[in-house]
Amino acid sequence: MFYQGGRGAASKHCALSLERSKIDLSKCKQLAGALKTNSSITDLNLRSNRIGPEGVEILGKALAKNKILVSLDISNNHIGPKGAERFFKQLSPESKLESLNLSQNTLRDDGAESVCRHLPRLFNLRSISLERNGIGVEGGEIFAKCPRLLCMRSINAAHNYIGAPALAVLVRNLIPSTAIQSLRISYNESKIDCDGAQDLALELQKFIRSNLSATSLDISGNRCLSNQVGVVLAPLQGGGRITSLVLSGLSLGDAGVSQVASILEHNFCVKSLSLAKNECGDAGAAAILRMCIARASSGCSLEYLDLSNNEITLKINDVVLPAVKSVQERQFQRILQTVHLFGNPQLDQTSMTILSRALMEDVKSGMDDLSFETKNPYDSKGSNFAMPKLSI
Repeated sequence: MFYQGGRGAASKHCALSLERSKIDLSKCKQLAGALKTNSSITDLNLRSNRIGPEGVEILGKALAKNKILVSLDISNNHIGPKGAERFFKQLSPESKLESLNLSQNTLRDDGAESVCRHLPRLFNLRSISLERNGIGVEGGEIFAKCPRLLCMRSINAAHNYIGAPALAVLVRNLIPSTAIQSLRISYNESKIDCDGAQDLALELQKFIRSNLSATSLDISGNRCLSNQVGVVLAPLQGGGRITSLVLSGLSLGDAGVSQVASILEHNFCVKSLSLAKNECGDAGAAAILRMCIARASSGCSLEYLDLSNNEITLKINDVVLPAVKSVQERQFQRILQTVHLFGNPQLDQTSMTILSRALMEDVKSGMDDLSFETKNPYDSKGSNFAMPKLSI
C-alpha cells in the first residue's frame, strides 16, 4: 500500500507497507534488489513477516546503498541476536535512517549489546524501539550506558526485564539530553526491582524537573513505583514540560490516584493522562475528575483521560455530575475531549454513557460532533460498553 504526503515544506514523503505479507528469505531478496535502486520510498513497514537473520542481513546490504529511506519497521520478524548483529554490520554510517523499530525480535541481552555497539555509527538515527525483546538486567545495563542515546528523540524499551536499577541509570544519563522527546520504559520489572525503586523514582523526578526536551513519559507497569508516584511527579506540581503521561498498571489505589490528581490540578502542560489498569475506586476517580473540572475552570483542560479497567462504580455519578454541571454552566466548554471508562465491572453502560457525555459535552455547541463506538480499543473482541470519543 502506497501513500504520499508532505515531509517538511520542500520534500516528498512516500511510504510502503508490507505488513503481514508473508515475506520470507526468497521474497526478501527480491525486495532488497528493489531497495538498492529505490528513489522514492522513504518509509518502509515490514512488520510481522518471516524475514529472519539471513533476510535481515540482505536488507542491511541493500540499505547500505539506499540514500533515501528514513524509517524502517522490521518488528516481529524472528531476527534474534545474530540477525541484529548481521544487520547492523551491513549498515553504512551514511545511512539516512532516522527511525528503526526492532520490537518483538527476541534480541535478548546479546542483541541489545549489538545494537548499542553499532548505534554510534548511525549518525542520523533519532528513534529506536526495542520493545518486547526479552532484554534482561545485563542487556539493560549496556543499553542504559549507550552514549548514542543522548541524540535520540524517541526511545522505546518497554515490556522487557531491565529492572529498576538499570532503568535508573538510563534515566540519569538522559537528563542532559536536549533531543529526547518520548521515553517509554513501561513494564520492565525484574526480581531485583525492590532494591532500586527509590533510586529510579528519584532519577525520574530529576528527569522531569531538569530535562529540557521530553514531552512524553510512559512508566506503566513498573509496580515498584506504586508507592513512589508522588516522588516521581513532584516537579509537575505547577510546572514541567511533560504533555503526555502514562501511569497505567502501577497498582495505584484511591490514595495514589488522588495524589496524582492533587499534583496535576495546577499543572498547565499535561494534556493526556492514562491511569488504566490500576486499582482506582470511586474516591480516586472522583479526585481525578474534580481535578479535570478545576483545570477546565482555569482554562487549561485535560484533553484525554483513560480510567478504564479500574474499580469505579455507579456511585461516581452522584459525586461528579453536580460539579460537572456547575462548571459547564459557567464556562460553556468541555471538561474533556476524550474519556475512556470501559472495563469497570460495576459501572454499567447507561451510567458510563451519562458520565462520559457530561464530561465531553460542550454546552454551547451540543453533542453533534461526538460519536459512539462499542469496541474496546484494548480488546480485539470488542466490549459491551459504549465508549464516547471525539470525532475528527
